[in-house]
Amino acid sequence: MENLETFLPFPSELKKKIPLSLKNTYFLKKVDSELKAIHTHQSKKKLLILGPCSIHHLEKTIEYAYLLKELKETVKDQFLILMRVHVEKPRTLNSWKGFISDPTLDGQGKIEEGIESTRRLMRRILDLELPISAELLDPLLFPYYQDFLSFAVIGARTIHSQVHRLIASTLPFPVGFKNRIDGDIQSAIDAMQVSKTAQTFVQLTDDGRLVKTSSVGNFHPFLILRGGSEPNYFQKNIESTAQWMEKQGLIGNIIVDCAHGNKKKLPQEKVVQDVIDDYFSYQTKIQGLMIESYLKKGNYTESPLTLAPKDLSITDECLSFDETKDLVLDFQSKLIKSNQSLCLYSAIGSPSNVINSAL
Repeated sequence: MENLETFLPFPSELKKKIPLSLKNTYFLKKVDSELKAIHTHQSKKKLLILGPCSIHHLEKTIEYAYLLKELKETVKDQFLILMRVHVEKPRTLNSWKGFISDPTLDGQGKIEEGIESTRRLMRRILDLELPISAELLDPLLFPYYQDFLSFAVIGARTIHSQVHRLIASTLPFPVGFKNRIDGDIQSAIDAMQVSKTAQTFVQLTDDGRLVKTSSVGNFHPFLILRGGSEPNYFQKNIESTAQWMEKQGLIGNIIVDCAHGNKKKLPQEKVVQDVIDDYFSYQTKIQGLMIESYLKKGNYTESPLTLAPKDLSITDECLSFDETKDLVLDFQSKLIKSNQSLCLYSAIGSPSNVINSAL
């Protein structure tokens, strides 16, 4: 049987067809400043990356985005919310490879349709002033939507990939590096070290030409604890990871992924609550949470995928939006009370603070 080939448009062509607006560009710069302030601990806000395990239906994804936009505005003083818009899926065995590769869910592999639909979707989400996080998976597909992102993730299956580490060194926005599937942390730390170093390598341009690229390095990496053979979201894991990062010259910026290997023993909502409780009990060094969340709780496990509900995850199990909202609002409430207690303690310790604040 003969291999079939279909020519795809260059990324530059789709960027002209579905461009960033000036408003989008201004918003991306604003988010970038916020993210980097969180990374350098100049901001007390926490980062929340919320959204489906994988995107599979455009209109229902936008419906979720509207709900998330409303929540983002409600908690904007305590959190910076990014929407998880994963359009590519890493697979250990043959399975659905994600929306950008198979937008019709039937194995036809209409990538030409997937890349255009992905840009249209991300443009609509950005128009809502909702920043986007996605996983850096296929180096050839990533350029089709990279310019819409505020945050990229290198996953547990690609953390050893030299190509992904080098690409990360060129990105102008923060990157999150997940620990390996077996729980190994050093692989993620090594990837962070490579990505923050200036590199020279060969890369494709948006016009399909090979060029020698010289990067300056990515100076705002986060380490994402996603569990492994055992969960690693506990206080002891966070503290030891932060200390190990700092010994190797990295700021201990840690995000806890409450799904994947961390929900092996407890449901995701319990993991989220445990992480929040530990944060206030032990002052754990976390800068954010990643939660898999969609319109309805659970996931579709039957076949064919074409019959899957549009408002239910077709990959990993997700929390419902209502559950997610309750957890975020609970976290916000506890943060506000904690800050009020600190202010009261400061005022009691220094009465002049009370006088000065009244003047």
